[in-house]
Amino acid sequence: MFKSSTESRLNANQFSLRQLFLWMHIVAVACSAFVGIGQILVGNYNEFRVLFTALTIALASVCALGCGAALEGKRATIFPVAGLVLTLLGTLMLLYLIWLKQPLQSSLEWFYSWTTISCIMAVACSHISLLSIARLSQRFRWAIFLAVLSILTVASLVSALFMSPVPQKFGSDFFRIIAVAAIFDAAMSVLIPIFHLLSYREMKALDSGDQPKLEAIDAEIAQLESRLAELRQLRMENSGDYGLEESGVLAR
Repeated sequence: MFKSSTESRLNANQFSLRQLFLWMHIVAVACSAFVGIGQILVGNYNEFRVLFTALTIALASVCALGCGAALEGKRATIFPVAGLVLTLLGTLMLLYLIWLKQPLQSSLEWFYSWTTISCIMAVACSHISLLSIARLSQRFRWAIFLAVLSILTVASLVSALFMSPVPQKFGSDFFRIIAVAAIFDAAMSVLIPIFHLLSYREMKALDSGDQPKLEAIDAEIAQLESRLAELRQLRMENSGDYGLEESGVLAR
C-alpha cells in the first residue's frame, strides 16, 4: 500500500512533455500580450521584433503541444517526432529572419521558401498528431487514413506553390485540387472527434477485457446458427424422403 501511494505521488509530480509545451505556450502568450501593450503605449521598432518572437514561440508551442500529447498517448511515433523536428527547425529559421538586420541577398531567397515549407509541414504533422490521439473502432479507421492523406496533400500542394518561382503557371485545376483536399481535411477534422465519442464504449470494453468475451460469444452464436441451419436442411431432406415413401405406399 505504501509502495502504490509512493508511485502515485511520483507520477503526479512528473513533468511531461505536454506540460512543458503548455507552460511554454502560456509564457509566450503572456509575453506577447505584455509586449503588444507596450508597443501600443510606447511604440518602438525593436519591440515589434520581440512581439513577433513571442508570437512565433507561442505558435510553435501549440504545434509542439499536439505532438507531445500524441507521443505521451503512444498513439503514433513518426508524425509527432517529425512535427517536433520541423517545429524546432521552422522556429529557428523564423527567429533568424525576424532578427536579421538586413534582407537576404537574391542568391539566398530560397531560405524564405524553405522556412515557409518547414512551417507548413510542421503544422501538418502537428495536425495529424492531434487527430491520431482519437481512439476509433474498426469501422471508423478509414477516417484516419483519409485525414492523413488530405492533410499531406494540402501541405504538399501549398508547398509546391512556394517552391515554384512562377506560381501563376499552375492552372485553375491545381487550385481546385487544393480546395477539394482542404474540404476533406476540414470534414475529417470535425468527424474524427465525433467518431471518437461513438467508439468510446467499444474502446472501454476493450480496455476492461470485455471485448474478447463478446467476440467469443459472437463466434459461438455464429457456430450455433450454422449448426441450426444444417439441422433444418437435414430435417427438410428427411421430411421429403418420408413424404415420397408415404406416397409410394398409397399408390400400392
